[in-house]
Amino acid sequence: QRAKIVKEKPSMHNAAISKQLGSAWKQLSPEERLPYTHRVSALKRVHKQQYPDYKYRPRKTLQNCEGRGRGPRDHQKTGCQSAHTSPCLSSYRHHMHLP
Repeated sequence: QRAKIVKEKPSMHNAAISKQLGSAWKQLSPEERLPYTHRVSALKRVHKQQYPDYKYRPRKTLQNCEGRGRGPRDHQKTGCQSAHTSPCLSSYRHHMHLP
């Protein structure tokens, strides 16, 4: 459904698309949701077979010099005035307290 909305309205933001899809999902009856839940179960089984040792491990968010939770790429965009030689790698090391 998301691809269909993007094709019809390419300038629509992802958050707005998610809200639209979420409200449409909430309006579905349990019987209408059933094919989707079966598909999710099947996909989970396939993933478990392909990656039996997989464990979700989210990365910690890096902090840029302004203190917002951003990664090293955003750090470059902020125009950080810290004495970094290589903004991307150095800022990563700086924020992760690595040598």
